[in-house]
Amino acid sequence: MPEETFTSFGIGLNHLTFLTRLRTGGQDAVPLLHAKLDEQSGVVQSELDHKTIWDNTVVNRAPRWSDDPFSWGLFREKSVFPCAMDRHAVEFYPERFPGGAYHGHLLGREAFPIDARIGLGDTWYDEMLAIANSPDPLPREYYENVPGESEQLLEIMHSLLYDQRGVFSVNLPNTGQAPYLPMHAILECNASAVAGGFAALQADALDAELVSKLSAKIDAIEMTVDAAIKGSRDLMVQAMLADGTVTDSDVAAKLADDLIADHRRHLPQFS
Repeated sequence: MPEETFTSFGIGLNHLTFLTRLRTGGQDAVPLLHAKLDEQSGVVQSELDHKTIWDNTVVNRAPRWSDDPFSWGLFREKSVFPCAMDRHAVEFYPERFPGGAYHGHLLGREAFPIDARIGLGDTWYDEMLAIANSPDPLPREYYENVPGESEQLLEIMHSLLYDQRGVFSVNLPNTGQAPYLPMHAILECNASAVAGGFAALQADALDAELVSKLSAKIDAIEMTVDAAIKGSRDLMVQAMLADGTVTDSDVAAKLADDLIADHRRHLPQFS
């Protein structure tokens, strides 16, 4: 489908936003996506068994179920899609990938390797620095949306300035747009850019399991903030355990001590 015909609507947290509506040309696209998954269901495991490269983004070809097996599997089950896809979504489900095991590969090392991602960021930084220091105008593509991440800065500015009421995905405090999640938590949601700011749109209901996952993450974030404000090493350990990525209290304590020691000049409240 042409990209400009596709629309979405969702709710969640940064990197764990669930798209609850997907449409193309105004029509529900969810059945079309299920049909595509049905076509691939017989070969997805074989493709996973032979997969050796997990790219950060899929370009120049149609995406496959095997590119993001967790995300498409969740969509298959619940008809909502975690739009950050596996590179980010799996971070929130460490219990499903013990020790980072991910379809025969190690997360962060072999699958979606973090060193490669950091290297890409360094390359982008060098390119942006060269352009910033150049007397030439910004390249035209800097004003265009790109696949994947796109801040839509100019469109948002125009909508706010001229009250165009365009709808964007933004991060806002929960003031009731998702009543099943803690009030004032920062949610990634849809909002209309109106004169004077953003007006959050009412989110769709979510499956209880997804609400529980989001709420648990919000609780862990609140604990992390409390630990930082109070300078409490013990609360920092509790926040790590609440997050779920670290499950051993001794490991969490050792990690907390290492982090505080290495960043001591930035963390005077922990002294």
